[in-house]
Amino acid sequence: MQRSFEGETEYWILEKLFEKVIGKPLSYYKTSIVKLRGCGDIKKTMEVLRVMDIPCKALADLDSAFNMGRKQDLISESNPDFLECKKAMQSLADDSQNQISLDGSGWPKKNEFHTAEEMYELLGNIESAKSFINNIHNHYKMHNIWVWKRGAIDTYLGLKSKKCEQWQSLLEDIESEPLEKCLVNQEEVFECMKWLVD
Repeated sequence: MQRSFEGETEYWILEKLFEKVIGKPLSYYKTSIVKLRGCGDIKKTMEVLRVMDIPCKALADLDSAFNMGRKQDLISESNPDFLECKKAMQSLADDSQNQISLDGSGWPKKNEFHTAEEMYELLGNIESAKSFINNIHNHYKMHNIWVWKRGAIDTYLGLKSKKCEQWQSLLEDIESEPLEKCLVNQEEVFECMKWLVD
């Protein structure tokens, strides 16, 4: 079985994290990883693998649920949960303290204060949006895509940057420390690792 993902952190961390959580390597489940260039490659890569009769699943950041999803017809812009998340993002942007910039479609764009990824992380952590994000997460699971509900896997790993030194340090911690010391939301990460090989 193939597992596809679109992030650098997954590329560096996923195999070790999976083995620590499950107790066996991905290879035990005859599973390998395909690194993609970005979320725009998820749908077409999965389609190609299915044509080849290779079961597959994908991991994606929260922004993919809204950006890639609507562009590739994986979710309708009239989906009630999609609309509620868009409203919640607008509310965040309306509060000038958050320093959020939105593009013409109403979703975050990078500015001098935050990356778009950081803005989605804010969305993933506000209480009023959690039930809608959970519904969107479940919607994508029906497409065999796991969407990180709090933004990106980096949030769960406590990573503040995407530098090799940070990944290397985390890999060492995963090898030597209990997982509760390495993870911000252990339960959801465990659920994802199990889902990968269900």
